[in-house]
Amino acid sequence: MLRTFRWVTVLVLAGVIALASASPALAVGPRLSVRVSEPFEVAGRIYPAGSLSLRTIVDYNPSTAMDEVWIGNECLGLLLAERSLNGRPSDQDTVTFERNHEGRLVLVGYVLRGDGKDNVYRYRATPTHAGNHGVTTADLIAAR
Repeated sequence: MLRTFRWVTVLVLAGVIALASASPALAVGPRLSVRVSEPFEVAGRIYPAGSLSLRTIVDYNPSTAMDEVWIGNECLGLLLAERSLNGRPSDQDTVTFERNHEGRLVLVGYVLRGDGKDNVYRYRATPTHAGNHGVTTADLIAAR
């Protein structure tokens, strides 16, 4: 009886290890927090001026990350971000907004400094915004 229990335990542990290795890589990244000085839109919802925090939770695949999004003390959930490398290193981490047809800021992505190349994260465009590209209007509060 004891020998059977040990084999079952070993098989269960082997199954858990196999499932964990097949799942997306857990890569909790640095938290990037900014203060936005006017109302803004995230994933189709409008929020008043305030703080916005972004952090990569999971590397979903080599070109996509799942980001945790916070507005103030409210966690909105996860957003998929397309990830790429930028050949030009920047001076600081940056959150990027564009203006929609109504003139409202819409979160479109962010850049995290890297060793020689920056990691660029872009959220998929929603039908509510089309217009000025790369309007950065947030003050960096904290990064990493």
